[in-house]
This record gives sequence, C-alpha cells and structure tokens, in this order.
Amino acid sequence: MRPAGKGALESLYFHYPTFAARRVAELDGRRDRHPVAIAGAGPIGMTAALVLAQYGISSTLLDRKETFIDGSRAVCIARPSMQILQRIGAVEPLPSKALSRWRNA
Repeated sequence: MRPAGKGALESLYFHYPTFAARRVAELDGRRDRHPVAIAGAGPIGMTAALVLAQYGISSTLLDRKETFIDGSRAVCIARPSMQILQRIGAVEPLPSKALSRWRNA
C-alpha cells in the first residue's frame, strides 16, 4: 500500500529530479523519423542507446517516468552485466556514481 500523496511511479524513499517531456513533432504536423526507438530508459535501454551512439546510430529513448536516477540502488552487478559495461567503456565511472552515497558518508 502506497503512502498518501505518493504516485504509482514515485519512489517511496528518494526525491529524484524530474524532466518534462518534450512536445513531439507529430502534434505539430511533422513526422520526424528516428532510426531506432528504445522502449525503457532503464539499465538495458540506456546501455543500448550508448552502444548505438558509439556506432554513430542515433536513437530515441522512451520511458513512462519523467525522472532520472543518479546513481544505483543495486547491491551487486552480475558478472555478464559487468562484462557488457566493460566492453562499452562504462565500468570506470560506475563505482563513483553508484557508491557515492556511501563513500561520502
């Protein structure tokens, strides 16, 4: 049961920054084309967008939430996931972002 005043997509514990959605071109009669649309801006969607960008392929991330989680709530990362992050060059900044809350405590 959610506390009063907390929406279905709101975190129960943290206050994340919110970002208003941009007006889509189709509402103004334009038809923008995107080479790749990625549904979900979670870890997999963000990784897919990063890998595509490394190959020069632009993409659009679609997500139902208007927040961005800066850091990680994960206790651990599975070895295959870490290997994927290593291949795309995203391992180096991971500890400082994911563990910043505990490092500064």
